[in-house]
Amino acid sequence: MRFIARLSLPFRGHDETQQSLNRGVFLELVSYLADNGDAILANRLADTAANATYLGPCSQNDMIAIVGAEIQHEVVRRVTAATQFSIMMDETSDVSHKEQDAIYASYLTGRRRRLRDH
Repeated sequence: MRFIARLSLPFRGHDETQQSLNRGVFLELVSYLADNGDAILANRLADTAANATYLGPCSQNDMIAIVGAEIQHEVVRRVTAATQFSIMMDETSDVSHKEQDAIYASYLTGRRRRLRDH
């Protein structure tokens, strides 16, 4: 999950069925790792019932929500500890006409960087 988030890749795919050629980054990455040397993951997937792998859409959404909540908690902690901060919000509609909000926080940590002569 950290790898996917760090690269700002989409977690879920549009068609996550076994027949799909692109099941989404998360499922494709799990399959790739299991097929290319992660024996523990491969055994877990082979020995576990299909409804108990925690790879389904609900489990994926739960993982995304948990990571999102942790990120939000960390941002709030940093902004609260900052010496100065500003907040900016923007709103737009996506292709399905659902409103999407973006909240930006800028903050100063109080640490100063010193320039060194080279």
